[in-house]
Amino acid sequence: MFIFDDVLQKLHKVDLQRGEYLHISELKKRLSSVLKNRVKIDTGQDDTLDRYQHIMSGLYLEEYGKILLIITGSKNTKGVVFIEDLDRFKFCVAQIVQHEYVHHLQHMKRNELIVDDVFMCDNCTDHQRYLATYDEIDAYAYDVALEFRKYGWGRSDVLELYKREFTKNHPVLKRLLKKFYKKVELLNGRDRSVDA
Repeated sequence: MFIFDDVLQKLHKVDLQRGEYLHISELKKRLSSVLKNRVKIDTGQDDTLDRYQHIMSGLYLEEYGKILLIITGSKNTKGVVFIEDLDRFKFCVAQIVQHEYVHHLQHMKRNELIVDDVFMCDNCTDHQRYLATYDEIDAYAYDVALEFRKYGWGRSDVLELYKREFTKNHPVLKRLLKKFYKKVELLNGRDRSVDA
């Protein structure tokens, strides 16, 4: 199932401004007001982040059946973040939610997440093994398709990540691209209610 557009539409209702400085607790409050049923939001601070920088990540909490969005701000600014590109920020939040929702569907389909089932990745680093799991390839294929739909072929952070980690002809990269093409068909309206 595809929830990205629904989440993005909800995010457009959030009172955020381009160029705004916000404490991560206030950002959490504003995002929670529209994502409350699907997403739990957690915050943190990291002293390795530059001033006003933030990072976001997600996690599917299978025991609660919820998606966790984690927003980490710089300890150097006591958790105050700067929203420089509002469209990109909202896109990234919706993309993380969609990614973790794919994991939710995988869990529901099998009644468990398979985190150790790796696709053709002998002698790989831990990070490569993570990227090579069947579930991550499937979820990241959605991410690439979303980036492709928004930015075109030239700008996909996820695809660049896979290209850095795997050689051009590596089976993991090929599988990601194969899955990506299927996800593009879904996003283009072939069938938004089916998870491929």
